[in-house]
Amino acid sequence: MTEITRPDWALWQQSGAARIWYAVLLTMNIEPSVNERKILKSKFPDEYKDYQRRLSIAKRCAGIELKVHEKHLNAGKGVKNQYVGLSHFLEFAISKGWGKVEPMRDALQVASGKLSPDSGEEIDKRVEKNYLIIIDALLSEIFPDYAPKKTTESANMLRDWINDKNASSDRTYKIPEVQTLEKYMRKIVKARKSYA
Repeated sequence: MTEITRPDWALWQQSGAARIWYAVLLTMNIEPSVNERKILKSKFPDEYKDYQRRLSIAKRCAGIELKVHEKHLNAGKGVKNQYVGLSHFLEFAISKGWGKVEPMRDALQVASGKLSPDSGEEIDKRVEKNYLIIIDALLSEIFPDYAPKKTTESANMLRDWINDKNASSDRTYKIPEVQTLEKYMRKIVKARKSYA
């Protein structure tokens, strides 16, 4: 019987990133290659179904809860060929309840809940900063006297303002969630088109 090749974890640990379909196979402790995928499909149909299911979920979540390296030089066409950070993908797989990810976790030396450099926490901070910049730009349009000197200062100023409001009020102020900001941005675009 044909055996599945196990990943060269030393290589993948150093690489740190892979195409989405590679990352899915790595979560299953399979060396990602077209040949291994063919073997999986022909000799291990149940595992191949699991691969297809995981890949489908990853493709649907790409760019939403699964961070994709949009400008990776080796990215190919189609969602499955976009690059993801392996430690982030591992956390994504764990959050989805995918089984048998222990070899990947052990190899990448990532304890559940503790990400390496492409961490979700760092990503959240960058996303939050980008949203603060958008909100700041909107506030600058509404309130001409609201004019921080630099964008980074602006984001920090707005964050501090929210924290001060929370400290001095019974009401809790918070930075809007992604969906809320997207809704407002769509409204702004729609409003601008109607005035044009």
